[in-house]
Amino acid sequence: MAGISHTSKLLLAVTFVGLCHFWLRGSHTETKTGSDTMEVVSEFVQVGSIKTHVLTVNNVPAWKGTTVVLLHGQAFDAATWQRVGTLAALGERGIRAIAVDLPGHGITGGTALNGAERAAFLEELLTALHAKQQPLVLVTPSMSGTYVLGWLADHAAELKAWVAVAPAGLKQWIPKGELESASKQPKLKVVGIYGEHDAMKADFALLEEALPRSQFVMIPNARHACYLDAPDLFNRELLRFLDNESPKQARINITGIAPAPSRVSLPETATSLRPMTHKTIACVLIAVLAIWGCRVEAQPSWKSVGVPTFQTAIYTHLAIHPVTRTPLIVYRGIPNLTCIRCVPRYKAQCLYYTTPKIGWLDLSYGLDSPAPNSPEETRIALSPAGQPYVAFRDNDADGKLSLTRWSETTGAWSPAFIGVTSSTVSSVNLEIHPTLGPVMCFQDSSNGGKASCLRYVGGNSTAYVGAPGFTPLAADFVSMAVRSSSGEIVVAFQVVTTGLGSAMLWTPATKQFKALGGAFSKGEASRISTAFNPTTGRPWVAFLGHAVGHGTGTGKQVTVVRWTGSAWVLVGPNGFAGPDSQFNSLAFNPVDASAWLAYQCTSAARKLCVRRFDSANNAWALKGPAGGISVGAATYITLKFTSTGVPYVSYSDAGQGGVAVVKRWL
Repeated sequence: MAGISHTSKLLLAVTFVGLCHFWLRGSHTETKTGSDTMEVVSEFVQVGSIKTHVLTVNNVPAWKGTTVVLLHGQAFDAATWQRVGTLAALGERGIRAIAVDLPGHGITGGTALNGAERAAFLEELLTALHAKQQPLVLVTPSMSGTYVLGWLADHAAELKAWVAVAPAGLKQWIPKGELESASKQPKLKVVGIYGEHDAMKADFALLEEALPRSQFVMIPNARHACYLDAPDLFNRELLRFLDNESPKQARINITGIAPAPSRVSLPETATSLRPMTHKTIACVLIAVLAIWGCRVEAQPSWKSVGVPTFQTAIYTHLAIHPVTRTPLIVYRGIPNLTCIRCVPRYKAQCLYYTTPKIGWLDLSYGLDSPAPNSPEETRIALSPAGQPYVAFRDNDADGKLSLTRWSETTGAWSPAFIGVTSSTVSSVNLEIHPTLGPVMCFQDSSNGGKASCLRYVGGNSTAYVGAPGFTPLAADFVSMAVRSSSGEIVVAFQVVTTGLGSAMLWTPATKQFKALGGAFSKGEASRISTAFNPTTGRPWVAFLGHAVGHGTGTGKQVTVVRWTGSAWVLVGPNGFAGPDSQFNSLAFNPVDASAWLAYQCTSAARKLCVRRFDSANNAWALKGPAGGISVGAATYITLKFTSTGVPYVSYSDAGQGGVAVVKRWL
């Protein structure tokens, strides 16, 4: 395919696949048969010592087709599936369906089971129902997800498909490896179904991470119990999924939410699992060759991660979820100032990117309290479990420091503390310490403009890390980093009176900040960013200026230095990024310990440039085009890595109206 552009190859591949799709569909026919009657039967089945009530359709001995077992959520029961028409829809399709009243609910009554008992009960239930003798599908909304998650660890091979309707328990069970067995079952099909307004839909990222072949369905304008808000659409989506999975059903095509036929039955002879014909083989070969032709010449580049915001954003800051390894951003949104009869509100916003199937979720509910009007210097960090915290300069509290946190229980932000400092702050930083929790370092006007660090201890209380105002003189351009393995904290800053760059280290042993040598800059240092090298455990600092012993001290340029244990030494050339480049963000790849730097490069019209340090050649190599990766001038830049070494960068792009943008290197 020499001489053909990458884009042309991609279009050609898509065309081939489309032609094959219609070629194969032309030979496919559908047959409809079925019964005119369908009866829902109420009965009991003995499950251990528990007399369990079920509602069934097509519950005949020696059943030869798919069996669907429907559990229910905390506030519901088996009759829910009858009220929303799911049992009828399955029965009319000729499917054996069994809705269960779980212990503590419905007619079964009694005491609800605890987490450890639920997997064992489900196994006994399925055995008593003879449900595993034929292809088995489990439908588990909300609370009932905790029944299947524990059961899957030992029985994943017995399940044909899992319909996970906003299942609870993903955050508790997946980190334990309970879905590892399921991930090894290539024939197991999974779909996550969520309401559009269900805050739990962000959890699908966990499900997809554990089971990458999972499908995602979002029910428009529906809440957590989406089958109640849109029962017809839910039932159609359920049947569509089953059509694709049942070995005895023909494929039914449903477009959007158009009404489906009132009755579609099983064919007597048609099957969706057909032997591969010469047409199939030819199409597969053509598509593989075309797509391979596209990929062989593809080069790594920065790819946009969805479209996160549609308003001007400043103070943009990025964090990576430790479990899902996907980004969150926080920023202060600037409203349209040309609006008529409106009062502009400069609100804090938070967005969470889950998966390409879901895109960005707005997690801003409650974030505008305690700072509804003018938050500044917004910073976000996540606990090891993935709980987000946002710190900011709170102009509704006279410019003092405030901290808010996301609550999984309420699905909203709630203040941890409001205006906790006695005076204004600036250069706000936020990191999560392995033992101290959220730690904020900042320029503290109540201590003569020196740097201070506070940690959040719970309730609405804080405590100083080290002495208040621990720097010898007033500090500006404060930057902090935490070394998770040792608990050390480094704070780099500009000494206001001299302009020189300096750094201090806090250790758990001394519980005090001590200077790391003398100044790391020759002349003024600004736009400071610091990070720990994961291999040596020593800090590096990127800044606008010149290293000690290098440069003229004027015409500031981006420079990086590192601490050897006794002195600061230059990393790569002095001033390698051109004059007056700003908004530096330094980070290390945790996999190969390589240093990366994102910054606003004046040599490329102040667009965003990214470089990686090449230790073999003692040079900072560009990652991306020399002309920058943003459309226009980039500001408020943050560079972060996932635990698997994937870099993400966030910034505000003046070339796109100042909106926040997130990209990753692929």
